[in-house]
Formats: sequence, C-alpha cells, structure tokens
Amino acid sequence: MPSDLFSCGTTAATTAGDAAGGSSALTWLFPILLIVIFVVMIIVPNKRREKKFKDMMDSINVGDQIKTIGGFYGKVVSIKEDLVTIECGPDDTKLVISKSAIASVESFEGGAEVNPK
Repeated sequence: MPSDLFSCGTTAATTAGDAAGGSSALTWLFPILLIVIFVVMIIVPNKRREKKFKDMMDSINVGDQIKTIGGFYGKVVSIKEDLVTIECGPDDTKLVISKSAIASVESFEGGAEVNPK
C-alpha cells in the first residue's frame, strides 16, 4: 500500500509540533486566569476593607461612642496620636487604649448613649 493514502500531505513531526504549541498556550492561560481571579476575589476586597477601617480610625472624635475588640463600650474623652481615653462603666472609669483596639465607632448626636446617667 502506498503511504500517500494515510499521510494527507503532512508529516507526523509537524502535526505533533502544532498540537504541542496549541496546548502550550492553554497551559499558560489557566495559571494566568487563576492569578487574575485570585487578585479580584481576595486582594481587592481586602484593600477596600483596610481603607474603610483607616477612614474610621481617622474620623474618631471626642464624644463618639466606641466598642473595643475586648467588648468594652465607652465614650471617647480625649485623643492623643495613637492613644484614646474612654469613659466606661457605671462609675465612668477612664481607660486609655490604643486606636488599634477599637472595633467600631458610632457617632451619636443627640441619640441614645451607652452610659445614661
């Protein structure tokens, strides 16, 4: 039998080379796609959350009601750089805490207070 019937005008070497070149592009496309998805799903929301937290820390004012990461609720009495003095408890005990220990800030203007007298 002549070998022309089964060859279709191409050699086995070029067919294998074309197939390897095509799958090589797909091999690189999948990791790049995973990295892009990782950046969009993980890093971008985390940066957004960090910016929101930093804005909250910068907006703390005297008189704001805060909650600490330890569960204390109090009213901000004074602010000095990274330290915040709060009043909490029935005796208005003053505590000095770091700004990084604040979990949330709530500005009350004429609303209900945490420590009503």
